[in-house]
Amino acid sequence: MMTQDVCNLLGCNLLGCISKPPWSKPLNWNLHVTRTGEGRIPFHLYVQCNNAEHPSSPSQCLLFPEFAQLPPELQLRILASCSSPTLWQAMRASSALRVEAAKLFWADEDTYYLVESQWLLGGGYPGDTWYDLSFARHAQNVQVEYDALAEEEQIGPMVDAVMEVQHDVVRDFWRTFTDWLPSARKVIINQSWASAPERLNGHGHPLPSCLDILIRSSPPTINVLGLILEKEDPDDAWIDRFSDRWRRALYQPAREGEWRKAEPSPVRTVVFMPVKEFNGPVGRFQRLKCFGTGIWQRQNALGPLIIEYVERHHFGGGRSEPLSCLCPGCDALFHKAGQWTLHVLRSHFWLIQDWMGGRGMNLLSEEARRDFSTHKRNLDADHSALREDWRSTLKEWCQDGGRRREIREGWIHQLENDAAWYTGQDALESDLWQLFTEEMGWV
Repeated sequence: MMTQDVCNLLGCNLLGCISKPPWSKPLNWNLHVTRTGEGRIPFHLYVQCNNAEHPSSPSQCLLFPEFAQLPPELQLRILASCSSPTLWQAMRASSALRVEAAKLFWADEDTYYLVESQWLLGGGYPGDTWYDLSFARHAQNVQVEYDALAEEEQIGPMVDAVMEVQHDVVRDFWRTFTDWLPSARKVIINQSWASAPERLNGHGHPLPSCLDILIRSSPPTINVLGLILEKEDPDDAWIDRFSDRWRRALYQPAREGEWRKAEPSPVRTVVFMPVKEFNGPVGRFQRLKCFGTGIWQRQNALGPLIIEYVERHHFGGGRSEPLSCLCPGCDALFHKAGQWTLHVLRSHFWLIQDWMGGRGMNLLSEEARRDFSTHKRNLDADHSALREDWRSTLKEWCQDGGRRREIREGWIHQLENDAAWYTGQDALESDLWQLFTEEMGWV
């Protein structure tokens, strides 16, 4: 069972992936939610034309064939009003438009592409990520997922209760970052969990020590900000890591070691970069891991989707029906959109856990149960198909004779020769091979 501090911090993160009223778009059945409770968008969904703008072919994304005959200034003006999916299709469909469409696509200031700080701290080897790193070179806005529980020990390990900053680790972090993401101009380092008290800077310094050092060591050509969890009232000493009174806040460095709270962006879309091609035996195994993670993230989204669905039913489309809390034994009544969302995130997190796990749907209306049961069946079908692929791989590995030797040789050859899966380690010492053999039950 999750501890109360984890539930409170996770609930604070989940709040950001639940759409706020008034709702102008349908419920996002493709929502992905990470292990830290934050909503994300896979790249293939981000650039997918919606039903209203979906063309019959990529070349029709610009809506009319006379576009090429327009004066250049009008072409640019039309391109500037296009959505990201349309710009992406234009980049692929028209050599004449590729350059200008690409400039607009990558310059979208509200879209951030994800990388993990653990990958950067590990040297940034291609084999340690599922992302297509040729794509990463174009990203101008980047969000770095910073896991304080692991990264703080690498950047500033505690020795006899004193933090010893590893400046070489920080330098290597930014060297790896600029090597792979040379176009980056704005970076948000997202720390989605609160740091332990001994790692805080003290009064007047909102960012934890290691995150402070990491951001202030960044290259001068990049605008780096820190997204953290902080107390709703920083001066309230009674709010500890076990309290539910936390919020997300974005800070940017100011002069003389100070920090200035940044105005939050009205919309910040956080996108997983496109995945690489999963070729060969290494790619086959990594495909299972990658796709399995995607299914798990969609299962995580069941909880916040149910919360939003219930709110929409009572307060969407001009309706204003009182909403009674769905939690058994709770008699709270809500008259405005958003009130029940905050209530259930703070007071009944176990209910969200049940929904995220596909349980507890008997509390929903018949219509809601029907919609979510259909969605869950689709997820279960995807999971079953992936499990069959996994069993097939395991069966091949466990066969007597030369099959295991053949698989081993295939792995060695690919790890030694395929740049896409290079890990900086000897093939049989690599983390990829070790993980594969462990999961196949053979160390």
